[in-house]
Amino acid sequence: MVIDQRGELHNGVIRRERFTETSLETQGGQNLYNVVGIGREPRHGMPESAITDEGDSGALVLSTPSQSSDVLYVYGIVIGLYGTGPQNGLTIANCLGDVISKVVDIDFTDRDPNDCGSEIMLDNLCAASCY
Repeated sequence: MVIDQRGELHNGVIRRERFTETSLETQGGQNLYNVVGIGREPRHGMPESAITDEGDSGALVLSTPSQSSDVLYVYGIVIGLYGTGPQNGLTIANCLGDVISKVVDIDFTDRDPNDCGSEIMLDNLCAASCY
C-alpha cells in the first residue's frame, strides 16, 4: 500500500522483487539497482500498472492494516516509475533496509529475515527489510 502526494491510499503487490535494469542509461534515464517493482493486482490479460503517478517519490510502501494489530510495516520508499507510464509500468521503490543501513549504518545483510532483530520499531511503524 502507498499513500500518494494527495493523501490517497493505493493497494498493490510486489510484481518484481529485487531487480536491476542497466539499459535505461543508454535511453537518457538513470539505471535501477536492487529495486522493487510494485503494481496493481494482476488481472487476466491486463498489463502491469503502477500504483503511483509522477511526483509521488518519497512515499512510503506500507503493509496493509490488520484487524489484529495496529502495527504497519514500512517496506520501502518510492523513487519513481518504470516502464512507459503509470498505465503500462510499475511503481519503483528502494527497500527501506537498504536506505536505513545507509543513513544510520545498520547492516541488514547478515540478519535472518524471520528474526525480529531485522525490524526496527518506531512507535507503531515497523521498518522491515525487503528480503
